[in-house]
Parts: sequence; structure tokens; C-alpha cells
Amino acid sequence: MTENEEPEFPSFIPDQQAVFIGWIADEESEMNGMPAYYIHWRGGLFVGTYNEQDERFSPRYSPGTEGGAMSEQVHKFKTSTPNVELSRTGRALHNAWALHDSDMIGIQQAHVLALHRANFTRSEIAQILNIEPSTVDSHRYDATGKADAAKTFVARVKQIEEKGDSDITQNSDETAPNAH
Repeated sequence: MTENEEPEFPSFIPDQQAVFIGWIADEESEMNGMPAYYIHWRGGLFVGTYNEQDERFSPRYSPGTEGGAMSEQVHKFKTSTPNVELSRTGRALHNAWALHDSDMIGIQQAHVLALHRANFTRSEIAQILNIEPSTVDSHRYDATGKADAAKTFVARVKQIEEKGDSDITQNSDETAPNAH
């Protein structure tokens, strides 16, 4: 398999509520090439085998990522041993972990925003996260509002830095209510 090439595993297995996160990419490991799926009803990420004939994923190993949100488990998987590669979904969820780690937005909002920015559709996001499409809309709206507020804040800080301390004091005095 060449770099940036994903193995042929389904991105979602509906019967198992399983989302393809990545695969073991360590030639030294006996698990090399095995897929990793996040299984919603089990609340965790698992490495195992995929049977094409049965269209079934058989979990064999839990890489010690249990507990926490999907993106937290993806981050633990990405930074684990043996080496792994993330699928398109896995990369988006890893980005969601970084967004949430900034403490600017909630974890579900981060999941939706990162998946949306990775060009997943509304219905794909709902399927990946096992939520209703209307919930996707709500989280996206809230996350976008917070992201816009953060951009405005950063722009204001840059504006203040460019003006210098004396202009800030002067502007504050001009806009402050009269104390008389």
C-alpha cells in the first residue's frame, strides 16, 4: 500500500453501528493491516478483522482507548503503539479532538465542525456520530457561532495591539460614562 492510500474497508457498517477510524500500519506488528472501527453500541474503538463475505467486523483487540468521546479515543489510538494510519473520518475526528482541546467549543460541536470542514455531508455526519440530522444542524450552528466570536475576539486583540496602550486608554476614556 502506498502512502496516503486507504485500504478497502467500508467507512460505515450499519448493522454494527461501526465507523472506520483507521488501520494498523506497522510492518513489525502481527496486527499490520487490521482495521480499527469505533462501535457506537459498545462505546469504544476496536482493532480486528473484516470479513468481506459476511460484511462483518470482528473486534479482536481494544487498544486501551475506552472511555471518553470518539475524538478522544481516536487521539489515543493515533498516538499509540504500534503505528497507525487514520482514515478520512479518523483524521477529521482527530482534528475535532484538537478543536475541543482548546476549550473553545464542546466535544459534540467539535465533532460536527471538524467533520463538516472535512466535507462530510449532514447525513454522513449524523451517521458517523450516531445522532439525528437536526442535532448535526444544532451543533454546527452553535460551533460556528463560537468560532465566529473567537475570530472577532482575535481580530479585536490584534487591533488593540496595533494601536498601542495609549490609544486604548484614550478610547476607554472617551467611551466611559461621565462620573459626575
